[in-house]
Amino acid sequence: MRFQYPATLLLSLLLAACGTAPRTEPPATVITPGGAALPPSPPPPPGTEIRPYEPSALPPSAQPRPVPNRAVAVLQRRADDQQRAGDLDGAAASLERALRISPRDPMVWHRLALVREQQGRYGQAEELSSKSNSLADGLETQLVRDNWRLIARCRRAVGDLAGARAAEARAR
Repeated sequence: MRFQYPATLLLSLLLAACGTAPRTEPPATVITPGGAALPPSPPPPPGTEIRPYEPSALPPSAQPRPVPNRAVAVLQRRADDQQRAGDLDGAAASLERALRISPRDPMVWHRLALVREQQGRYGQAEELSSKSNSLADGLETQLVRDNWRLIARCRRAVGDLAGARAAEARAR
């Protein structure tokens, strides 16, 4: 079958498609960790500026905690094996890779600090321990104490005995 007016038919179809109402998606339902459904938020009033989420604008205690990551766990186990085998450079590389995946994980920072201490890089180990403490936010008290003990050992290793005593006092 052949159409007599193909251009007219095509134009009619195009105009019909343009005249349909746009499809709107229903608002998303938010499920809380406890399983409760929250009602959707109303749209902002016209002219309201919508800014992206900035974690640095939150106080440290309200910032999101790192989520355990399977790849990070695998890299930490690899670092353990490398460390036991005496491959400290390999262990450090594995932990640095884990930090690229999970940069807010204070335990990974601490573990890298321990490797740097074994390598004799005491200044770096102290800096990494301080970074771990800043991410722990005082919530992980044992980790904070371990970091201060590591800082004390590093300071003692470079001859800073007063600094080592101060770090030991913070560890208590």
